[in-house]
Amino acid sequence: MHTETDYSLTLSAQLCETFGRARNWPASATVVAPYLRIIHSSLTADDAEALFEGARRAYRREKTLDVPGRSHRPRFPELLALDESWQEGEHSLQRQSALQALVAAYRLAEGDFEQYLDCAVRACQEITEAA
Repeated sequence: MHTETDYSLTLSAQLCETFGRARNWPASATVVAPYLRIIHSSLTADDAEALFEGARRAYRREKTLDVPGRSHRPRFPELLALDESWQEGEHSLQRQSALQALVAAYRLAEGDFEQYLDCAVRACQEITEAA
């Protein structure tokens, strides 16, 4: 069984692989990473990975819908709520906590959100493979 310390260290390693040494990380990394850890600790490892992957799909979808001059475009939280990975299963307090943490990470990540999601998914996969 893995611990949250394992996930935290694995996530940090993935961030280093993506952004290089910690001093070179985007400023948002120090505030986004704790939210990614909250998501992982709130859900099972499989559910956390599925949520990160669903978030990546929703984020990519949002970027394709960004049309200049359009009065309303679906935002990330709305698109995530429509993603099948989020619709399945119970809507427990843990899942709501994970969703709130994900939306906070999205708002803080600026242009690096997809890279953070990639790191989070790879960290989940590495933890699962090691188990």
